[in-house]
Amino acid sequence: MNYLPLNLLLSNVKTLINYSKTATPRIGYSSTDSTEVQIQIHTFKLKSLDIATSQMSMTIWMRLFWNDPRLAWNNTEGKYLGINETSYNADVNPEISQIWVPELELYNQDESLSQSLSPKAANVDFKGNVFWSRVGDIKPICTLSGLKKHPFDSIECSFSLGGWAKSGFFTNYTTKDPPVSFANSLHSKNAYMEFELIKDKVRLYRSIDYYNNTYGDELSQPWPLLTYTYVFKRKTSLIYIKTLVGPTIVFTFLASAVFFFDVRCGERLGYGITILLAMMAIEIIAADALPTCSEWLWTEFVSTISSLFAVCCVIESSYITHLYYKQRKEDVSEYETTAMLKKNDDPIIDPLTVEDGVSSNDNSNSLISGTIIGSHLSQTIDEKDVLTNSILSSMVNNAFLKKARKEIKRTSCLSRFNRFRQNSVASRYEKSFNIDAKFFDKVRKIDAISFKVFIITYPLYLIIMFASIPLWTDNYGDHPDETKDNIQILL
Repeated sequence: MNYLPLNLLLSNVKTLINYSKTATPRIGYSSTDSTEVQIQIHTFKLKSLDIATSQMSMTIWMRLFWNDPRLAWNNTEGKYLGINETSYNADVNPEISQIWVPELELYNQDESLSQSLSPKAANVDFKGNVFWSRVGDIKPICTLSGLKKHPFDSIECSFSLGGWAKSGFFTNYTTKDPPVSFANSLHSKNAYMEFELIKDKVRLYRSIDYYNNTYGDELSQPWPLLTYTYVFKRKTSLIYIKTLVGPTIVFTFLASAVFFFDVRCGERLGYGITILLAMMAIEIIAADALPTCSEWLWTEFVSTISSLFAVCCVIESSYITHLYYKQRKEDVSEYETTAMLKKNDDPIIDPLTVEDGVSSNDNSNSLISGTIIGSHLSQTIDEKDVLTNSILSSMVNNAFLKKARKEIKRTSCLSRFNRFRQNSVASRYEKSFNIDAKFFDKVRKIDAISFKVFIITYPLYLIIMFASIPLWTDNYGDHPDETKDNIQILL
């Protein structure tokens, strides 16, 4: 095919002498009489899909087709014989562009198409047919749909293309077959990425809305709009199960282990609180990958209810610990017994060491021992001094016997008191042991019932949650009403 140099065409084609780069080729009083611009999107690759900010970035080739009769020439005669095609600099900025181009704009944009698509030349044939293809990124802010099933979700992102300053009376936007195509090269594959594009689920519809212009005319102007919906499937569901859902479920089951701890074990509450802290750490890590929104996601619902189960385990442990130590009297009995022993400064007389009413452990009984020894010694005295010694012994014995009787009486009282005190302490210990055993059995029964409730309700809850995954849908998907006259389903 022969091409005409740009400078030769501009200097010789008479139709370009009065050419206006800001005026549309045709102006009508309906969308069918205006300049028809056909759109074709060639999808190359998904770059990113940030569900936390609802932003998508995708590399595309934006192809526009229209006819501008002002650019046509006769290729059968004169200097243009056999010249069928040429090219012009094209850009939405009229100071840069040499021809009129459509002011197509992305409505839900994070970045304008004029900035995200690179400027390229437009090809024009001798009939005035213009083909303008640009490569770049399309960056819409989507209303994400399907996210409630996270991490088993397929995300839908919709974006709309249409005119901005001029209505359908000036430019009528339609599609060219195929309206959406996909690259099959090695570089276009989404390897090692979180999402992949589902090609057979792309949707497209065309709508026409009518608005009055800013000058107050009663005539409503049509505004054609093309809405594309791309569906992306999450490829990393297993990773979220392994790092978020799975550990949460495991830690919840581990939290139920507190029911097997002895209530007298101080590590029982510490173990439960440690489990809760570990679950909170998992949620904090996962918060960066989830959007901050009021809607409940499947993942968040499982995590929250699992945390509540773990909290209930800790509350149950706190309650039975309080119940047990509030009722048991062992510590109080030990305190009372110790205080009583410390308060009594008298020595404790062991009745087993007392022979004939005298204790061998009491230092004060030495008097009695001396008396007995004295009586034995008196037997060694010579018979000559029997009378004298008898009188002396009688006097000594009478004095010591009085004291001995007092000591025997005192020893007997102490022995009876010690036996009474020992019996009283033993009785209190036996009573305390019975109360302790009673409430220990009570808290063990509470633990057993609590574990049965947990082991029935929590697995049942998990079964219900996994079975209800297909039911976790939202109403954010762009599904137009096909019965309306202004809606045309194209794909």
